[in-house]
This record gives sequence, C-alpha cells and structure tokens, in this order.
Amino acid sequence: MSHAIDAEGLLDEITRQDEIIAAAEAARIEAIAGFAHCRFGDSGRPVMGTASEIALERNMSRGSAEMEIRYALGLVDRLPRVLGLLRDGRVDVRKARTVVDAVVHLSDEQARDVEDRILDRLPDLTLQSLQRALARAKIKADPEGAERRRQEGRKTRRVAVTHDDDGMGQFWLNAEGHKLVAAYARLDQRARALKAAGGETRSMDQLRADIAVDLLLGKETGCAVQTMVYAYMPMTMLMGLPTPECAELAGYGPIPDELAREIFGDSIWKRVLTDPISGLPVDVGRTMRKPPAAMAERVKVRDRVCRMAGCLRDADKCDIDHVQDWGKDGVTADENLADLCKFDHALKDMPGWGYVLLPNGDALWQTPTGRTYLDKAEPLGCPQNPDTPPF
Repeated sequence: MSHAIDAEGLLDEITRQDEIIAAAEAARIEAIAGFAHCRFGDSGRPVMGTASEIALERNMSRGSAEMEIRYALGLVDRLPRVLGLLRDGRVDVRKARTVVDAVVHLSDEQARDVEDRILDRLPDLTLQSLQRALARAKIKADPEGAERRRQEGRKTRRVAVTHDDDGMGQFWLNAEGHKLVAAYARLDQRARALKAAGGETRSMDQLRADIAVDLLLGKETGCAVQTMVYAYMPMTMLMGLPTPECAELAGYGPIPDELAREIFGDSIWKRVLTDPISGLPVDVGRTMRKPPAAMAERVKVRDRVCRMAGCLRDADKCDIDHVQDWGKDGVTADENLADLCKFDHALKDMPGWGYVLLPNGDALWQTPTGRTYLDKAEPLGCPQNPDTPPF
C-alpha cells in the first residue's frame, strides 16, 4: 500500500513540476517578447541585431534566438489565450509552440479563429492529436489557403548537417513531401537490388545511407564532386611522432588519428600543418586594402569560423573584415583581419555594435546595451606544454 501511495504522490509531484516549468516558460516568453518590443523599428519588427543580443546573453546560436523571438511574439501578440494556458500550467511549451507554427502563415484574424476552435480542448490533447486538430481548424479558418500554404511551405526547403561526437552526423533535408517519398523509394529500390545480388553484409538502413551519400558525391554517376575541405593536423602526427589525437576537420571538429592520416592521403582535402607547441599555422605574414590570396587564406585557416561569439559559420563562407576600418587608417594585416559571416559583417556597422581583436587573438564584442562578450581564439591543434615530449 505504501508503494502505491508513494507512486500516486510522485505522479502528483510530476504534474506540479510540469506546472511550475510551464509558468516559468511563460514568464521567459513574455520577457523575450518584451525585449523584442523594445527593439522594434519603423517596420514594426525587431531591428537587426535583436536576436544576436539574446544569443550572446544566453550562449546560443543566432538562429535559435531568432526562433525564440518568433515563438514569443507569436504567443504574446497573436495567441494570448494559449499563452494564458501555458502560464497557468495547463499546457506545456511544446503544445504552445505547435499552435504558433500552425498559424504562422495565417492572418491575425484567421489565427484567432484557429485559437477559438482548439482552445477548450488544448489541455486534453496529445501532441499528435493537437497537430491533427490544428490541421482541421486551419482548413475551416482558411478554406482557400491550402495551395497558398503549400507554396509558402516550398520556400522553407533547405538542407542542414548536424554532428555527433562519434565521427557520425545527420544530413537533414526539408523538401516537398512527394519528392522525398520518390527519393526514398529510389534509395530503397537500389538497396534492395544490392541485397538481392548476394554477398552484401550491410543492413538496409546502412545501404540506403551509403547510397544517398554516394549519389550526392557523384560516385554512383561517375561525376565525383571535388569539394575543398580544410583538415588540420599537427606536424608531429604526420611525422609519426607521439602526439595527442588533435587533428581537426573544418566544419566538424576533432577527428581520430587514423581518419586524419586517411584524409591527408586524399587529394580533395586542403591540408594545414600546425605547430605542435602553439597550435597555430606554421606560416604567418602581412600587406593593400584587399588581402592578397595567401593572406586571405591564412586568415581563414586561422579563424576557421565567424568571429562573432557563438557563430559557427565556416570561414570559407565568411567575408574578411578589417577590424579597424580601412577608411579609418586600418591596415591590411593578419592582426587587423577577421572572418565575419555576411550577417555579422553588416551587424558590426550597426549603431552600438563593434569588436576588437585582443593581442591573444580573442575577439571582444560590444552590443548596444553596453555589454561585452568574448569569442575566444581556439588553437588549430591541441597546444602542448613546451616541456612535454617531443621537445
């Protein structure tokens, strides 16, 4: 009996904690929306850099901060009654965000119509049931908008890559559903044909994944794509001397010794040798407004990513910025150049924004509120203690 009482009490405690978390989420959402409202421009939307300020304060990516702002404004400005349910602990933040996503392409009036149709049932619906209820409510609120929403949805198609720490990752593709079904069918058909041929030890999942990667790299068509990717490796590792496993692949991160040696034998990789003591490139230099090709490459090799704190845009997709503007006596030299993605390059010149490179290579940023944030310069390899062999 005591176990039953304890179990019942724990279920009550789970519910109580859910209510506390929901109320805290609602308070944070209102704070984020309030900050965004403080930064509204003439367009009636937050000015450029609003998401960056939140991202810097919360140690998150700008994209994540933009999403937080979108959800916050969606609830505060368009769905206040759903926000009220969240504040009262009657729904969780996942349900609240699901409603925001559902009405994003609807007018304010249509969004209120959808809110009217699902509000009373919202606390009792599972997430999957809510999605179905929202789909029905959207059709009733905007019966003529299905094709328009489909066209709007097409604009969101994109690809992305995420990484695990075991040498693996995920290739994420958002595209039209019918095309994805056809693409998957092709992968599945090819995988089944290989299985039927016999002698194949890979699972169907492994075969489909391998075939997809081979198709993207052109290996199945005979048109292999030679893409340049930077791989960093300590000289001592290449020489076969004892060294920490500190080789690194740009856009991914640390890679094992064996994989690094394999990459360094492949001509599609751009190889960069680093000093085992400092972790910096072996070669450094200076000199005109537009950096010479060698200097530009050196800066990109050094920075690897955008120098805005928290931004991980690869350097090869960034602009090379004069930290002290060329027009204000800034020189074209390694120590006055840094990689900034196009967004942060433009943000740097907005009122209240700016940064400097410190002597140790760190980038110190200041925002319109006067707060400062540090982007630490990471060594290209894992620097060793000078007293650690090999000397």
